[in-house]
Amino acid sequence: MKIKCVHVGLGSFSLQRLKINQENENFETVAYVDIDKKKSIENLKKKNIEIKNNLFSSISEAKKNIDFEVCFIHVSAEVHHELIIESISNGLHTFCVKP
Repeated sequence: MKIKCVHVGLGSFSLQRLKINQENENFETVAYVDIDKKKSIENLKKKNIEIKNNLFSSISEAKKNIDFEVCFIHVSAEVHHELIIESISNGLHTFCVKP
C-alpha cells in the first residue's frame, strides 16, 4: 500500500523532486500545493502530469479536500517555517529540503 502525500511547490527544482517521488513505489502524490496555480498547471503539463481537481493554494485547503499523510515541501527557504508549521498543525509527517 502506497503512502499518500502532498507535494508543496511546483517550480523547476521542486519538479525534479516530484519526479523522484513518483518513481518511488512507496509514495503516491495525491495533491499539489502552490500559490501560483496558473504557472503550476503549465509546469505540470510540461511534465505530462494530469491535474484532477487536486491543485490547492495551501496545505490546509488540500487536507480538507483530500486524504494524505505526508507533506513534501520544496519551496524557497524564506517560507519554509510557515509551511512546516502548517503541515505539522495538520498532523502530517513533514519533509522539507532544507531548513
